Amino acid sequence: MRPFAFLLILALSAGCLRAQSPTVLQLDDRHTVLLLDSLQASEAVVQDTVDHFFDRIGRVDMEIQLHRDLSGLEREESLELYRAFLAQDVRSFSEKEAKLAAGTMQQAFALCNALNPEIFPDRIRLIKTAGKYYGPGVYYTREDYIVIPEDALAADGQESLLTVMLHEIFHVFSRYRPEMRRELYALIGFEPLEGLQLPKPVQERLLLNPDGIDLAWGMRIADGAGE
Repeated sequence: MRPFAFLLILALSAGCLRAQSPTVLQLDDRHTVLLLDSLQASEAVVQDTVDHFFDRIGRVDMEIQLHRDLSGLEREESLELYRAFLAQDVRSFSEKEAKLAAGTMQQAFALCNALNPEIFPDRIRLIKTAGKYYGPGVYYTREDYIVIPEDALAADGQESLLTVMLHEIFHVFSRYRPEMRRELYALIGFEPLEGLQLPKPVQERLLLNPDGIDLAWGMRIADGAGE
């Protein structure tokens, strides 16, 4: 088969698969949780139109996650490899995992509503990953989705999963509520660092936390002499 014909068939097949709908958990008239399958997740996990993670991630960060040297490549080539790696690492939820995730999110929704009905985001997408890049047991968020490592779904019960998901829900909530985030950070002593600029050598070696890539926050801490 000619390469062009193969690529055409592959593209048409992918287009058919994209027509499928994600598993939907409708919590109420306003709030929805979507459990993405592997194809939907592979498209979502390589995008970030809110924090612009892929514009800011550095070469060293990508090298560590990819376990390979990228020094001979242009940045766009490195990003292409990195995005492809993330896309192939996602998985579909099994029926058992989907049931666990849905039950956990229902619990989280009830707890958030009991505290404040505005906390739980209108939409949350859930993605399952093999976790080859950040390692086992590492959850993270980007845009309005939460990435769950498959080992956590296999090993953790609903109580353990609930604790982590509440933490991740806060990241999604605060990402879309910057003014509220500023107020919450202030409660624990953090203040914004306006005009923060890191030296280029530091920027090149910086490892980003996808839950919060804005580093321009600081806290004043006194030493033993009170200074």
